[in-house]
Parts: sequence; structure tokens; C-alpha cells
Amino acid sequence: MTPEQKAAAILALAGEENASQLVQNIPKHEIKRIFRAFSRLPQMAGSDIDKIAKEFLEIIKKLNMEKHDFSIEKVKKILKSANSTLKDDNWFDSISDSFIVDDIRRFLEIIDNRSLSNWLKNELPQTMSLVLSICTPEKSSALFKLMPESIRSELILRISQMNHVDTLELENLHEELEKLNKNFKTVITSAGGFEKILAVLQASPVEQRQKLLEGITLKDPDLAQKLQFELISVAKISELDPKHLGVLCSSLSDKVLNLALRLESFDIKEKYLRAVSKKRRHLLEESLNEGKVSKKEAEESASLLVKKALSLKDEGKIVFPWEETLI
Repeated sequence: MTPEQKAAAILALAGEENASQLVQNIPKHEIKRIFRAFSRLPQMAGSDIDKIAKEFLEIIKKLNMEKHDFSIEKVKKILKSANSTLKDDNWFDSISDSFIVDDIRRFLEIIDNRSLSNWLKNELPQTMSLVLSICTPEKSSALFKLMPESIRSELILRISQMNHVDTLELENLHEELEKLNKNFKTVITSAGGFEKILAVLQASPVEQRQKLLEGITLKDPDLAQKLQFELISVAKISELDPKHLGVLCSSLSDKVLNLALRLESFDIKEKYLRAVSKKRRHLLEESLNEGKVSKKEAEESASLLVKKALSLKDEGKIVFPWEETLI
């Protein structure tokens, strides 16, 4: 078990009243980490509980009791009153989730609406609706206006039917927003802004663009990675001439194409589906509506799609319209 999980176990064993007293002696930033660990607590046997309790007592014994607000006697009293199993899970889960939601809302307020909407357009509808439901009403309204019209009705329906969100979903969203916030900070500190850099790279010849990216990578790897993704992505490739997009789709298996499109917006999916035969479109639409897939699988397939597009371009079978013009 991690230190956070052990601390969470001690608080759970202590019960609500005693835990609230212990929490007063813990720094706020550590409390958040401990509460998040509640959702990851394994099932504990009596021997596990005894081991954690003894370890806790040993730590307390080593402390200089004159410099701390609680004594060994107080700790023993807390442990004595504890049950042999975890107590009041729901209470702790609700506190844990509330901290995560607070952090998510903080990220959403920091990141500008345009960056958020661009990111959301590449996410699944359930993620979009979750973000909109957590945002402040003002932020949610502004973001909603930036969402594709084709999906707005679905988002409204999802939000209206949203009753409970799993802790794991909240943690995944928190992790993604943390990354986005990091990239956002990098972008706003770059001279001219991210969009300016992207525009320069898009207009540059391939060789010059590669050299520029190599230079950016040395100074700011995160920015370089974000630029690479924006330059060549599943969404960007959808801008291909329909005929060339059809060539790309025909070179990909149904599985890869299906998974690669899972993270894309309705409009992007539609561009790819229009590039395949009616029969294949029907099969793809059915598979796209099937059960959930892991984000890792979808991202790996998206990477395969991009690599295939680059390969076909190098072979002269397709042309990227933002690089060249057909003669």
C-alpha cells in the first residue's frame, strides 16, 4: 500500500468523529492526496489492519510529543474505538470526489474557452457533458456555444440524465485537464502565442518545418509535442481531398479506423465515413456505437492512422492540401 492509502486506512478505521480530529493536524495539500487514496483502498484483512495500526503507533512513538497536538494515548484511544473493517465508505468517497471536482473546476476556470473547446471537440460526448456539468454556469454557457451544433442536443440530453459519476471518471478527467493546463501555460508564455507558431509551421516547407520543430523540441518538448499533434492529427487529416481520404481509409482495417475515430467529434467522423463505401460505412457506424474502448487503444489506432497517412504521402499516393497543390 502507498503512504496515502495507509493514511486513508487509518482515517477510515478511526471513524467519522475521530477522523475529523486527526484531519485538523494534516496540511491541506496532503489531505487531498489522502482522500483521493480512499477510492483505491484494497480489501483489507484483520492482519493488514493490525499491521497498519502498529506502524502508525510506532511513528507516533518516535515523534517529540511536546511539539505536537496529539499524544500516544489519544492515538490509542482512536484506534481502540475503530472497527475491524473500514467504516462509512460513502462519507469518505463523497469527500474525495468533492476535492477532485473542486480541482477540476479550478482547471476549467484557468484555461481559456477556446483552448477548452478545441480539446473537448476531440473528446467523447460523455466527457464533454461531464465538463459542462462541472463548469460554472457562465463558463458552461460559453463553452456550449463553441461546441458543434450537431452534438449540442445530445450534450443537453446527457447532462439532464447525469445522476452519478464514478470516481475513476473524475480522476481521468482531472488527469487530462492537468496535462491541458500544463500545455496551456506553455503556450501563453511562448512569443506570439501558440496559434502564431502553428501558422508559421503550417506555411513552412517540410524541411524547414522539421528543423524548426527540432529546435523547439530542444527548448520546450511539451510545446513541440503539442505542435506535432496539431500539425498532423486524425482531425487534420480529415481535410484531405475526399478521394485521397478514401485511399487512406481503404488502406486501414475496420478495427483501426473504428478505434481511431472514437476520440473524434461527429463532424470529423462524418468526413471519414463519407469517404468509404455505403456497406463499409454501415459496418463502421455499428462498431462506433458499440461498447466503450480504452483511451489508450483509441490513441494507438489514431497514431497508426497518422503514420499510414504520412507513409501514403511519401509514396505519392495522397497529397496533404496544406503542403502542396495537385497539378
